Amino acid sequence: MDEKSFYNKYPHMRKKKPKKESWPALVSLVMVVILCLIISNAVSAISSYRAFSGKRASVETAVFYRGVHIDGVDVSGRALMETLSFFEEAEREHERNTTVAFAFGDKQWLIRAEELNYQSNYESVVRAAYNVGRSGSLERRYEKINQLATEGVSYSISRGYDVILLREKIDAIADELNIPMVNTGIERFDLDSRSFTFNEPKEGAKVDSDKMYNDARRILDARTGSQTIIIDRKPVPPETTYADFAGKFGRRSQAVTTASGKATRLNNIRLALSALHGLRIEPGETFSFNGTVGERTPERGYMEAPAIADGMMKDQPGGGICQVSSTLFLAAAKADLEVDSANHSRPVTYLDIGKDATVNWKYPDLLIKNNTSYPIFIVAYMSKENKVYIELYGALLENGMSIQIECEVLETYSPGANVYKNDPDYKPGAVIEDARTGYKVVTYRMYYDRADKLIDQKVLRICMYPASGKIIAQ
Repeated sequence: MDEKSFYNKYPHMRKKKPKKESWPALVSLVMVVILCLIISNAVSAISSYRAFSGKRASVETAVFYRGVHIDGVDVSGRALMETLSFFEEAEREHERNTTVAFAFGDKQWLIRAEELNYQSNYESVVRAAYNVGRSGSLERRYEKINQLATEGVSYSISRGYDVILLREKIDAIADELNIPMVNTGIERFDLDSRSFTFNEPKEGAKVDSDKMYNDARRILDARTGSQTIIIDRKPVPPETTYADFAGKFGRRSQAVTTASGKATRLNNIRLALSALHGLRIEPGETFSFNGTVGERTPERGYMEAPAIADGMMKDQPGGGICQVSSTLFLAAAKADLEVDSANHSRPVTYLDIGKDATVNWKYPDLLIKNNTSYPIFIVAYMSKENKVYIELYGALLENGMSIQIECEVLETYSPGANVYKNDPDYKPGAVIEDARTGYKVVTYRMYYDRADKLIDQKVLRICMYPASGKIIAQ
């Protein structure tokens, strides 16, 4: 039996071949894997670097990003300085077009933007548009510029001018074209003839400065170049004419008192009357007796004469001028003017009780307000018979009305006990002042129509005249 047959018959007796070692193959496999990983990482790194470089190149470009518009102009891909120059020239054109002209007849006026302090923020807008997407991390900037490219962004330039300057220039043009209307009014009052002269009414003309301003704003804001506005001037007729004044001006009131006493007293009265004669009180003006007549001093010609002071008669410079203030008060009250006055501490001899008005430097004063729409003129003089006349001239009372001043004693007060005073001018026991009764008096304005029928009655003031016992020297 040969060897082959033997082993076929007894296979378990076959000799086993020795096993070969496998680790070299394993090492080779590992090496291949590592090499693949290295290659993969290298490829990834190269890819990442290329992506980074691409993003960096995109965000760090020195031109405007895609999608950026300024005033409707696509500035994508333009350099900053180029864009600034472009809009600078555009703004010059806008400024040249921001003008407006006015014309009236052969007169013309041109208002330019430079005269109105024209302003534009184009430079700050261009720089803001350029800087969009240029802050933050690389990733955020890259996202922003991609968003700009997709969605776009628009910036607007603001332009303006000083509207106050525009208004001033238009008002100056209007003032040049306006012609003041002249109403009929009092030109002068002649003291000798006691007559009024009235000025001639004149038609005026006026332009509508508000419309000029609004039209100019519309043209300037459009910036389409100078356009000319034709100015329309309309006539302004007088509001009053001669017919409105005819027969309506003259003597509004008169008051008359009789002066008496020493020559020094009459001198003082004449001086005060001369200060009032010819005086004009404008509508709304308040006349002051003390402010007009001034301080009563010897240097100004006033002499010593009896006057009421502290309820007693005493000589002092200007004594007697209260007769002038009282007569003026009565005339003003009858003229229906506003009066602010104070009565004496005792009744006077030249007027009924309740009709007097005392003055002293500087207080009390007599104040008269012209509450009419026209000037009031004072005529003041003393006749040869020593009659004190004060007349007020102006617009006559309406509908022929007249006013009288009447007084009513409300209460009477008996004299009190005697009063003793030290007075070197009197011997002890001599009577300096007699006792006098006191009074409370109401003063009325009584309104009468042209037929002398009483139509109204108003309280003018309440007067208090205190009682006093006999004053005796001690």
